[in-house]
Amino acid sequence: MSAHKMCTVVKVDVIIAVHNAQETIEETVKSAMHQEIPDNLLTSLSNVKFDVVVCCYNDASTDKSIEMLYTLKEEYANNAALHHDESKLIMNTTLLVGTAAKGASSRGAGYARNQAVNLRDLNTSHTNNSTDDAKCFHFLCILDSDDIMHPTRIAEQTSAMMLLGYGQHGKHLSEKALMGCQFDRIPRDSTWHYATWANSLSDKRVVLEQFRECTLLQPTWFISKSWFKSLGGWIEAPMSNEEMNKLKSADSSNYYRLVHSSELRETSPGVMSQTLRLAEDTRLFYAHLRAEGTLHLHRTSAPLVSYRHRVGMSQSSGTPRKLLMQLRAKAWEDIVFFGKKGTDNENVWSKNGFAIWGAGRDGKDF
Repeated sequence: MSAHKMCTVVKVDVIIAVHNAQETIEETVKSAMHQEIPDNLLTSLSNVKFDVVVCCYNDASTDKSIEMLYTLKEEYANNAALHHDESKLIMNTTLLVGTAAKGASSRGAGYARNQAVNLRDLNTSHTNNSTDDAKCFHFLCILDSDDIMHPTRIAEQTSAMMLLGYGQHGKHLSEKALMGCQFDRIPRDSTWHYATWANSLSDKRVVLEQFRECTLLQPTWFISKSWFKSLGGWIEAPMSNEEMNKLKSADSSNYYRLVHSSELRETSPGVMSQTLRLAEDTRLFYAHLRAEGTLHLHRTSAPLVSYRHRVGMSQSSGTPRKLLMQLRAKAWEDIVFFGKKGTDNENVWSKNGFAIWGAGRDGKDF
């Protein structure tokens, strides 16, 4: 029996962190709310019932973002259940909105995404509404508040995840998988070199080049919710000395946290470093790899996400290159050099020696 026929319900939570996104949030949400099953997947997904929830969390926006989200929520409140549109099947989709308290300060994208992940659980009408959770898949689909999902993204990535099949211990391989997809850019030719590199990576290169960049772009991520929870979610910038001290203590958490030592010092008396709210994708990407998660790039005839490039307006554009290099070097130490405790790779490089060959700026800095 195929993996598709064994599953009756597939829950997908589209995770959108929102901060001052009034110019793009309507288009973004509407793209997530209108997802369909393409003709080529109608047969293989015929026994799958999709339960899609678009989860938006407003991180203390000072523009009209939250008002626009509430308007959209009301607009979709009476959204019909699954219905046929000739050869296509439109997914049953619900919009949930959460927001920071009035007057609160922004906590950053990592915090906002974690809050968005919790929205389904906080909404009782979308909790335990399946026939048998043991037979369900539950995925998180990540989307930035200025990007656009193409209509078949959820169906395509769900199908690809389910087709990974079962491992030797009877667990479905999607449980430890991080799957990305191909994307295009808005404007079309922005960051052409980067987009070409990311979209053309082979299965082998997605793994081998993991310390060069996040080889899977975060707004294309598709990941099991249970696996995400086991990783501890995105790192959140501490808001107090007590929270900072917990991060400093290696024994304070069951989760791996990719934090460079320079980030654990006060920038001035009583003022904590704010870099922990940056590079949240890099930190979770390497936490996934250190936990022996797998990487997959789903290739389709057409891209599944349109990734918007806005000069100077993204969080990544404000992330110091030095910080990214420090995090990648530490991740390499933790994953490769020291290895995972209790495995054959533990300390293998420190015992046997190693050499680094590199050319150019990044090789020298590393």
